Amino acid sequence: CCRYRSRITAVATGGVMELMGVKAAASFLGTAEGTLRYWRSVGVGPVSFKLGARVVYRRSELERWVAEQETATSRGGLAVG
Repeated sequence: CCRYRSRITAVATGGVMELMGVKAAASFLGTAEGTLRYWRSVGVGPVSFKLGARVVYRRSELERWVAEQETATSRGGLAVG
């Protein structure tokens, strides 16, 4: 049943909020599931939380974290000449 679902949807007050399990979040970020688990264990990476026994990520937090990484590590982009 539930262990095969990579995404779950929860209803929030303001509408629908998409929650992703580790597998879906890793796929979204293009990284390994083990990397997300390691980041969580050392307190870095995107915000996650437990929903029951399951670790989940809000899609909006993954998108925010990616944008933050882009801003922090962007190089170039200036016109030459």
